[in-house]
Amino acid sequence: LNEKTVITAAEDFGIPRHAFQSCLCMLSEPGGLFLDVKSTYSKAKHLAQFCTTLAGLGICVKSVCSFSPSQLRLPPSDGGLPSPVQTVRFFHGLSGLENACDNGQIKRHACVFFNGASFLVDPTKSESEGGALARARLGSLDTMYVNRYQALAETYDFNGGIYVQETDCCAACLESLTMLVSQRPDIFPLGFAYGHVPGFSVSSLEMNGRGFAAQQIVEEFQARAELSGKVQKSIEAGKHREVSLSVAVSWLERLLYGSNFLYLYEQKLVMKMLEDIQDDTPLSKVVASIGGVERIFLRFFEHFEATTPFTIHETGFNFNYTKKLCRFLRDRGVLERLSTERKTKLAKFFVSTSVYGFGLTYFYQKSGCRKSIHKYAKEGLVCLLESCTKVEFDNLILLLGGRDRALVLLNGKWKLSKSYAKRMKAIEDCHTTFPEEPQYVADMTITRASAVNFSKEPGLRFMSSRRGIGFSGKRVKRLAKDTAIKTRKVVRKSACCLVTGLYVTALTLASFTLYAWFFAIPRTLWPYWGKSWNKQRVKGIFIILGVVLLSAGITLGLGAIVWLFIFRLPYM
Repeated sequence: LNEKTVITAAEDFGIPRHAFQSCLCMLSEPGGLFLDVKSTYSKAKHLAQFCTTLAGLGICVKSVCSFSPSQLRLPPSDGGLPSPVQTVRFFHGLSGLENACDNGQIKRHACVFFNGASFLVDPTKSESEGGALARARLGSLDTMYVNRYQALAETYDFNGGIYVQETDCCAACLESLTMLVSQRPDIFPLGFAYGHVPGFSVSSLEMNGRGFAAQQIVEEFQARAELSGKVQKSIEAGKHREVSLSVAVSWLERLLYGSNFLYLYEQKLVMKMLEDIQDDTPLSKVVASIGGVERIFLRFFEHFEATTPFTIHETGFNFNYTKKLCRFLRDRGVLERLSTERKTKLAKFFVSTSVYGFGLTYFYQKSGCRKSIHKYAKEGLVCLLESCTKVEFDNLILLLGGRDRALVLLNGKWKLSKSYAKRMKAIEDCHTTFPEEPQYVADMTITRASAVNFSKEPGLRFMSSRRGIGFSGKRVKRLAKDTAIKTRKVVRKSACCLVTGLYVTALTLASFTLYAWFFAIPRTLWPYWGKSWNKQRVKGIFIILGVVLLSAGITLGLGAIVWLFIFRLPYM
C-alpha cells in the first residue's frame, strides 16, 4: 500500500486543497464534531477506534451521541485511563428521560439530549390533554411540561439540551423552542441542536409538524405508559405520602396524561394522592401545576362519556369519580381560592360545548332539544357557586343569564334535577343569613358541604363529632334519614338504568340496529383506538364485538317476543 497524506488523498477524490484545509481547521480543536451514531449494531469498542482514527486525521471528536447506553460505554484508553471522549445520551422525548432518571441511568453532570417537541402542545389532542391550548397558534408551549423538566433537571443535576427532527418542525415551533432555550440557559446548558437540511426550508407551508417523527411518537407513548405504571405501584405502596410537592406534581402528571385515556383505577389513585395532601394552600398550587381544574375535570369526564355508550341523559349509576372530584375541590377550598377572573372562566367552561358530551348527548344540547347541561357540568357549576362570595355568586348568575336561566341549565325544561335547585336555594339562604358579617364568613360556610347539605339543621354534623355524642335520639334519626336517602338513591338509579335499557332497546329496534353502529360503537371504541395497533386497541375491538353481540341479542330477543305475540298467540 502506498502511504499518502490526508490532503493528497482528498485531492485524489477531486476535493480542492484549500477547501479541505478549511474543513480540517474547523474540525480540529477548539472546533470539532459530535458523532451521532445511527447504526444499532455498532459496538462501543468500534466507536472508540473510529474516534482514534479521526483524531489521527486531525479531527477532534467532541462527543459520541447515541440512544443506546451500551454504545456509550467506551473502553478505557491504552494507559487504562477513562476515554477522553465525552458521551451524550439521546432520548425520543421527555418521558423517556424521566424513565431513565427513575431507573438510575442518568448520573450527575451527565449530558443528555431529548426531542424538544415534548414542550409543544399537540393541537390534535383532546382538550383535556391540552390540545385546545394550541388551536389559536401552532407552536404554543405547554408550561406544565417545562416545569416538569425543570424539576427533573434540578433533582438529577444533569446537563440537558434539546433537538428536533428538522424535516418535521415548522417555523412557529422552531421559534418557540429557540426562545425557550435562550431564556432558560440554566436548565438547557447544552442549548438547542438544530441544523438545516439541504433541499428543505423550515418556513415551507407544507411543514406543519412539531418536530416529532412517527417512530419517536410511538416510543414516547410507551415511555409515558411505563412511567404511569411506576407511579401506580408507588401510590399502592403508600410512597406518595413521603415525597415533596414537586415530586407529587410530577407523579400526578404521569397519572393524568400517561395514556390517551384515564381509566377508573387511575382516577382513584389521582383522588388518593390529592386527598393525602394535607394543607389546602399547597393543594391549590398542585392543582394549578397539573393543568388546572378544567383539564383535570375533562380527563375524568371523558372516561364517563366513553364508557357509557347507551346513555343519553346520564341516567343510572356513576361508575366514575368526576362528581367526587368536584366536591373534593369544593370542600378543600380549591375552588374558593380561585380569583374572580378564574371563577368566571370556569363558569363559562361548565356551560360551554367542551362538556356537552359525545354523540347524541352533544347533538341534543347543541340543537337546543335539551335545555339543561351535562350532569357532571351541573355538579361542577354548583360546587363553584357554593365556593363564591355573595358578590361573586351574583356576578356568575348574571353571567349565566339570570336566576331563571341558571335554574333551567341545572333543572332542565322538565325540572327533573330538583336537587340542584335545592342547593341553589341553600346558597342564597346562607348568604342572606349573615347580611352584616364579612363576606369571607359566608364564603367559608358555603364551601363546606355540611352548610349546604344540612342547611336546615345547622351544626348537627359538627356537634356529634365534637362532643362525642353516642346513639342519641337526634343521631339515630339522622342515621335513619341518611339510610333512607341512600336507599332512595339506589332505587332511583336502578329505575333509571331500567328506563335507559328500555329506550335504548326501542331506539335499536326502530333504527334496525343503526343506533348501535353510529352512536354506541364509535363512542365505545374512541378511548381504546389510540395511535397504533397495541393491546389496548385489541381490547377495544373485543369490547365492540361484545356491544354488537349484545345489541344483536336484544334485537333478536325482542323481535322473537313481538313475533310470538303478534303471529302465534292469537291463533293458539
